[in-house]
Formats: sequence, C-alpha cells, structure tokens
Amino acid sequence: MTPYAVVSVGSTASFNQNSGPITGKLLVGQGSTVSSSGGGNGSITGGAYGDNQTQLNNLRGLQTDPTLNLVTASDTLAAYNQALALADFANALAATQTSAGAITGTRTLTNTGAVTITNPNGPATSLSVIDFTSLSNSTLTISGGANDFFVLRTSGNFSTNRTIALTGGVTADRILWVMNGTSGNIFQTSGGNNLIGTFLATKGGNFQFSAIQLTGKLINTAGHIQFVSNSTMTDGGLTVPVDPVPEPAAWTMLIGGFMLVGQMARRQQQAARVRAA
Repeated sequence: MTPYAVVSVGSTASFNQNSGPITGKLLVGQGSTVSSSGGGNGSITGGAYGDNQTQLNNLRGLQTDPTLNLVTASDTLAAYNQALALADFANALAATQTSAGAITGTRTLTNTGAVTITNPNGPATSLSVIDFTSLSNSTLTISGGANDFFVLRTSGNFSTNRTIALTGGVTADRILWVMNGTSGNIFQTSGGNNLIGTFLATKGGNFQFSAIQLTGKLINTAGHIQFVSNSTMTDGGLTVPVDPVPEPAAWTMLIGGFMLVGQMARRQQQAARVRAA
C-alpha cells in the first residue's frame, strides 16, 4: 500500500485544505501548488511531505500545524510516474462487467464475472473490473468477499451526497476507483456521504468536496483537490490481492503487484480459451 492518504503531485496539480482531520500522511510535489486556512479542525495527523519547503510552509495556515517533512524531488517524481503507471495498468484491464451504466438510486455492485486468481501463497481471490459512465447520488453497496478486489472505472462525473456500504467481508483497501475525466469536477460531494476506497485521477479533473467522509485515499496528479467544509478522512490503505503484500509501502512494489495480478489473470483467460477450443 502507498504510505500516503493524500497525494497531490504534478505541475498542474493543486491542494487546498481548511478542514479535517486527515488521518494519515500528505504528499505534495513536482510543482503542485498548496494552500490552507484555519478552522474546521484542519489537520494532517501523519504529517506533510513535500519536495519544496515553500509548498510545505503553505500548510501552516491549518488550525493545527502538521509536521513538515522535506523529501527529494526524485521521491515525488517516482510517486508521480508510478501513479500514472497504476492508472494505465488499471485502464488496460479487461472489464468483467460493462453494463453498470450510470449509477443512480439504490444499487449493489457484486463480483459477478470476476476473474479468479489462484494465489500460491494464500487464498484464491477475485478481480472485478467494472466500467460505469457516471455516478449521481447513489446509495451504493459493494458486495464481495474478504479476498476480493474491485477496480471501478469511469470517464464521467462522480457526484454524491449518499453513502457507500460494504458487505460480504470486502474492505476499503481492496477498492480502487479510476477517475478518467479530464476537466471540471470529476469527483464532488455535498455532504451526507460516507465513501470508501482509493480515488485515483491522472488526467486533469478536480476533486471538489463539501463534507466528504472518506475511508480510503485520494491521488490526483493533474487536477485540484479541495478538502474543505467539514471534510474528514481516514487512510484506508491500498492492498494488492497477490502475496507478498508490499511492505514497507513502496509504489514500485505496488505497481509490480498489480502487474502480477494482470499477468496471472491473462494466463488464466488464455488457458480457458485453449480448453474451450
């Protein structure tokens, strides 16, 4: 898993905070702009990490100043490149469900059609890749087992004031939302929500929050993250369904884990086609 709850890296990325707490670590760099203001319990409990001291100093406007930690530009460049690699890989996965369409109302997403992955070092798991066009104020349930993993991809807008619930044992660290929008507010909330999973954007759209309640991670390499208005989040981790799970949390190992998942899935699909021939 990545060690950061929030990642804002890239020359067109930006991060603004006046609320909290963010329970976890923040990474900023590679030209990302940073701003903050007091009130709203604004804090970053795990500290802020960045490759530019001026960027980090701009977080001193929070109600509680975070611990500031200077890292190298090589560190933030690696995070930037590996976030892009993760998005590219996730987008290259074959969809196991393509009929989700626009998600509205009360919906349940399951692991129907998931690719089964045999793990020699642990229990078998399943990988569900679900494409949907948009989400609008849906009371959503994601249903899967403790060893299941979900990749949810959209090119549209994710806008909600409702909740996401998990059933069957699936956990927040096994849910990856890939936000493929390129402009405007591709992920926005308006209160009353309880959201789960890692939200990854690399193509330019913005995260605009009002009172978001998130268990998961936020990663945006080209757009704006607006973390304000009674928003809170807790780092929910990000796990790959193949042992060994990366420890310590290194981006390179994370990408390698997802690559291994894809290779195993492709081998199983090829084997199935041979048996069916």
